[in-house]
Formats: sequence, C-alpha cells, structure tokens
Amino acid sequence: MVSAAEREAAVFHQRVAARQYDTIYDTAAPAFQSSLNRLASAKYFAAIRDKIAACKPPDEAPAYVTNTTAAGTRVQLRYRLACANGVLEETMLYVISGDRPRLAGYIATSPALAMK
Repeated sequence: MVSAAEREAAVFHQRVAARQYDTIYDTAAPAFQSSLNRLASAKYFAAIRDKIAACKPPDEAPAYVTNTTAAGTRVQLRYRLACANGVLEETMLYVISGDRPRLAGYIATSPALAMK
C-alpha cells in the first residue's frame, strides 16, 4: 500500500509541476473534493507552485504512517523537498480505493509560502 501511495505522490508532483490542477482534483478522493471546490483547489496548488517554484524529486523515501480499519486503508506520507525558493514540507493523505490510492488531504508548509 505504501509503495502505491508513493507512486501516486510522484504523479501528483508531476501534475503540480505541469500545472494540471484540474486533474489532481478530478482524481482525488471524495473527502478531498468535499473539503474545497475545484477553483479553490486550483488556486491553492497554483499559489504553492508560484511561491515555491520548481522542486527537485525527494532525495529519500518519505516518512509514512498507515492505518487500516473496516472502512479501508489510509496512508500518510511526509516529504521534504528542495525547491528553488526554499524547502517545502508536505503531508499527503491517501485513501486506498480498490487497489488505487486517491488523494484525500494535502498540507504544505514552507517559509516561502508566507511571503507575498
């Protein structure tokens, strides 16, 4: 499950770099889609991309936590990325739907995000 979530996270990073925000939203889990609408999602990812600029792929495997219940499996990944305008720390939550992870939550932190 973790390796599938890592592969999906790599696709997510490619989509952010290519500014494919609608695709990120369309393939996300219902929990993500109900937390913010398509336009707000696109603005959020665009603001991160514009402020942090291009990021290198992660140098190491992410820290992760898995949780399996009767409702399904959740995988939380934590990445630390070196980007053009500083370090970006990400927490990504994936829910496993069938055998495919879907983005259910995303948090990004960086000093560069606080700057105008």
